[in-house]
Amino acid sequence: MVRSHIPDLSKPVLASAMERDEFLRLLTETVEQMYPLEHRKQGKQDRGTHSLTSKLIRKTQVRYNACRSTIEKFTQFLTDKQICQVVIDEELFQSFQDHLIKSGIPDSYHRNHRSQIRKLVNALPSNLLQRKLVPLAEFRKAHKWDKFSADTPKILEDFVRNGRKLKTRSSRQAPELSSVLLSKPYREQIANETLTFLRAIEATDILQISADDVEEFIDDYESEGKRHTAIGILDYIRPLFSNLLAKGLIKTDPLVDVPRKEKKENLDYVDQAGIDKLADLSTLDMNDFMDVRGRVLAFSLYYDFALRNREGSLLKTGDLKLDDITSLVLPKAIQKVQREDSLLFSYFPHVTRPLLERYLQLRASKSPTTNNLIVTDEGTPMAADGCRGVVRNHCEKLGVKTYEGKTPTPHRLRHSFGTLNHKPLGCCLDIVEIKEQYRHSTIETTYRLYFAKNPILKKQRYVARMQSNGSMGTNVSGQTSTSVIPQSIKPVSLNASDCISENEAMRQVRGIGLDYRSLREYALKVGSVQKNGRGYEYSKSFITDLANSYFTRKEAMDFLNMDRNAFFNWTKDEDVKFIQIGQVGLFRKDRVLAKKRSR
Repeated sequence: MVRSHIPDLSKPVLASAMERDEFLRLLTETVEQMYPLEHRKQGKQDRGTHSLTSKLIRKTQVRYNACRSTIEKFTQFLTDKQICQVVIDEELFQSFQDHLIKSGIPDSYHRNHRSQIRKLVNALPSNLLQRKLVPLAEFRKAHKWDKFSADTPKILEDFVRNGRKLKTRSSRQAPELSSVLLSKPYREQIANETLTFLRAIEATDILQISADDVEEFIDDYESEGKRHTAIGILDYIRPLFSNLLAKGLIKTDPLVDVPRKEKKENLDYVDQAGIDKLADLSTLDMNDFMDVRGRVLAFSLYYDFALRNREGSLLKTGDLKLDDITSLVLPKAIQKVQREDSLLFSYFPHVTRPLLERYLQLRASKSPTTNNLIVTDEGTPMAADGCRGVVRNHCEKLGVKTYEGKTPTPHRLRHSFGTLNHKPLGCCLDIVEIKEQYRHSTIETTYRLYFAKNPILKKQRYVARMQSNGSMGTNVSGQTSTSVIPQSIKPVSLNASDCISENEAMRQVRGIGLDYRSLREYALKVGSVQKNGRGYEYSKSFITDLANSYFTRKEAMDFLNMDRNAFFNWTKDEDVKFIQIGQVGLFRKDRVLAKKRSR
């Protein structure tokens, strides 16, 4: 169904066909007018300065170069296709995109070229145009129901409005509808996947689908080695055909013989070291909008608030509550399972608060055309796919990987929150707190994924069993290694003048390889950290002593020029005490220096 604001797409974009050279000359002139030479020169003169104005000016040169590159690509496309008379429409636009893809240009680059050429065409003098060149997404939406029967759009639109769950114990052969609606995002996605299915088998009427059509669909995918993909699509759209059967619109369910897709739970997560990289604001350029936006999405929205990707992309600026505690209200309308509005609190406000505050400042400089929280560099709303790409690119830039060595997605970061932060890990949250942050429908889901199957806890339980049996904790010489708290580090009584923030503490001890979780656990043992709201404050003298008075095990071995066995024997024979903080062993510098002098 064509939306009212979309122009008549049956007309070509240009008022009349144009010679290729003349058309390319007009495009070049348009670029020169959009990005004048004096602005580009000013950008070069301001190189090396860091004000927001100079950065915006320098972007003029970058965008000018991008437009010229696009014109070169479009010229090559017209030459290869032997097009002498240019008649611009969306089909030519699609052909240009296909040409870029076949040329081996990466996906992100051909999307940029596609966007640039549309922008340049629409900027041509108005007397040459009879309508705007619309984005391909709008073009496809306008022709969404072409070649389909009149019943197909009505049925799919009705399902999006009124698709219902089946009653409990309702059979697949005789389904009965309940009064409960399927979630709206689920209904919309089922309708989209159904169109994929119909187009693949070139069917026009959804009411005429047979078991043979379904078998043909599976065979086509199986010939490409993707049978499991076809089964997944068919299993996903099954509720639509169950609704049609229950309403009597079809006599038999064509999917009745399709096997259920095997559900495999993805339990991969980002480990604590990766999260520590995201929490470290010293690695972030606070003047770079895209850098700050990537960290806000990856750490604050998808890890700290544990939002789903679509939820994060639809969040509005008014949903944030930046008062005494960083929090947000997640509206019912954008939740996957639409319950009441959820109030979510930040468990890491020392990171999330400065991130969100700075992001809102940079966002305002883009003069956004929307109240969506996450926007593009042009100030337009960023869709869920865009947010996903931003997160992946930001994590790749920082070198953050999941436990299985994959680049994290928004949902892997969300999953990491529950994996890393329940008792006795991280923030030490109980099952109810994790359920509330995740907005799970039942507490059984939370228990199954984050308690029963938590890989970190499973390993801890295994290590505990092995140690109780005397099977672990030995070193290369067969002796059990022990660590103690040296007398030089004693529990302290914290006062305001001796306190520093957790971010500052981490900055000082980063050189000896400590992470947030390990430092916090050890500091709690020795009484050198205290809670301040939802954050932590450390004893300044405690952190200074750690940073300045200790070698790591590797540093000590290198300094003494000892291998692992010799180093262990020295520490054992001379009863050298050390601190074990997480995976890092720390030895006092004065003890190591004394050993060096005595040799």
